[in-house]
Amino acid sequence: MRSTSSPIDAHLRTVYDRYLHTRAGEVATYIPELAAVDPDLFGIAVAIVDGHVYEVGDSRHTFTIQSVSKAFTFGVALQDHGREVLLHRVGVEPTGDPFNAIVLDEVANRPRNPMVNAGAIAVTGLINGADPSERWRRIIDALSRFAGHPLAVDEAVALSETETGHRNRAIAHLMRGFDMLRPEVDEVLDLYFRQCAVLVNAVDLAVMGATLAAGGRQPLTGEQVLSPDETTAVLSVMSSCGMYDWSGEWIYRVGLPAKSGVGGGIMAILPGQAAIGVFSPRLDANGNSVRGLRVCEDLSRELGIHVFSDRRSTIGLRATYGRDTVASRHVRLESEEDLLREWGAEIMVVELQGALVFGSVERLCRHVVARIESVHEVLLDFRRVAGSEPAAARMLIDLLHECVTAGITVAFSAAPTVGPLAEALAEAMNADGLAAPALFDDLDGALEFAEDRLLARHRVGRTAGAVSLVDVEVCAGLNADELSALANVLEPTFFAADEVAARPGEQSFSAWFILEGFVTVSAAGTDGKPGSRLRTVGPGSILGEMALLSNAPRSAWVRAQTDVRALELSPEGLSKFTDCCPTGAVTLLRNIAVMLGRWLRDADRKPDDQLASPAPVAVPA
Repeated sequence: MRSTSSPIDAHLRTVYDRYLHTRAGEVATYIPELAAVDPDLFGIAVAIVDGHVYEVGDSRHTFTIQSVSKAFTFGVALQDHGREVLLHRVGVEPTGDPFNAIVLDEVANRPRNPMVNAGAIAVTGLINGADPSERWRRIIDALSRFAGHPLAVDEAVALSETETGHRNRAIAHLMRGFDMLRPEVDEVLDLYFRQCAVLVNAVDLAVMGATLAAGGRQPLTGEQVLSPDETTAVLSVMSSCGMYDWSGEWIYRVGLPAKSGVGGGIMAILPGQAAIGVFSPRLDANGNSVRGLRVCEDLSRELGIHVFSDRRSTIGLRATYGRDTVASRHVRLESEEDLLREWGAEIMVVELQGALVFGSVERLCRHVVARIESVHEVLLDFRRVAGSEPAAARMLIDLLHECVTAGITVAFSAAPTVGPLAEALAEAMNADGLAAPALFDDLDGALEFAEDRLLARHRVGRTAGAVSLVDVEVCAGLNADELSALANVLEPTFFAADEVAARPGEQSFSAWFILEGFVTVSAAGTDGKPGSRLRTVGPGSILGEMALLSNAPRSAWVRAQTDVRALELSPEGLSKFTDCCPTGAVTLLRNIAVMLGRWLRDADRKPDDQLASPAPVAVPA
């Protein structure tokens, strides 16, 4: 059984292993229950906005959410009161003070922002409800809706925070003195301590972050938890204030809206695409997880997900289909079509669109890996790709490695020959010894390549070489006498490779029965040269039947792709055959009509990206 993993899984494992033995930092001790946490626990999760989750390590180990909860209660307060009311009570400016500083804005007498303790306590005091019980229900319900499942409270941690939260009490009473907090200070603090003691894991943080990344829509349940406008407000404050007095350097180095907590959690959001959840209890002097900081910085750099990097369209996957949906312009014999219909699902075509960035390549990797058991050829079509970020290009090359390892043949059509993708491919081929993908100018050529491989794989007892007259498809049903009579009116013909057999406008009306080799028919180009390929035929096929039947000038270029051996049927030869074998002529013409009908019926299954030639193109070293 063939199996493989996504390059994203492999990348997370690499980053996890990189910091697994890091011992820098100390667990939080000012809350006694947190001091008892195993300091070596370490988990990473990445949640995509469609709900898919990548995870490694202790990603399912629960811990208390602590200050990461501040982002979500801020969202609830925005729902209750709107931006302007909140701005009257809580600012949105970053502060260089510690997260638990007993200080307010000297001008407005309000907390600096909702991500420090003072601001978060004020926000908790603004949550609507008839009594503390209802306000708590709304808080825990909101956190659970972000996570997509019910969350619980670590009561021991909540009690520990209540018993030791003297600085928070001082902050609360200072705000009460300036009328910035409800009179029931102890009730507000109890709600605040309990929200910080809610239990989550790294996967929960990633999914909750993905809800913010998706404009407030929960990726697992589909619920619109916050409005897009409220989500924008939350992400904006997280960008400037979410990492305490390290927020400026964070946005410079990592470039993602984020929130950390002294329980060891960090949640970072890539708007529109994904979110990261990291859990590691050892903290630095600012109260941020040491390993969490390093993981997020590495992922931002190595996956190219800094929000201020090139943020072009990330549509990614335009369409995915198999050989049953589209076929090359190489016209196959009916027996070959039978094989292609039976086994066509072994060919997977993926049309890409927009820019190759983390979000689009992640979806591509997941899409291909999910089908790795059933496909043998993967065709990636780049004609609608607007560009590529270097990190995304390297991810795509990692996918190519995975496919090669799994025995999958990969072909690129219309791939860029310059830029990050070409450079990453050349580097992998030179440095890593990666087998190059098959490269084609257009999807038609890539499809023909994949079809040939499929037929070679399943052509049991068949041959793709020379045939005799009896094997020509339109001769089916002719008896021995009729075949002999037909052979008497046919003229042996030979075309050398690249020789032109017919030109547009040419007054020649013969058809050819192809016994060996391949012939390509191309539309007339605007410059008088052959344009896009219309079809290619090989042994057992007939060519030029329209000119033979209509007695009209040639409308396309006919060129031998290889050395070709054929039998020529002229209008005079057809007339002689009809005179001596009228029944055989009816059979022959009926077969030609059936073949034309099949060709016309399948015309809408041809790719629409025809270029001058399906020949491979070079990638610069």
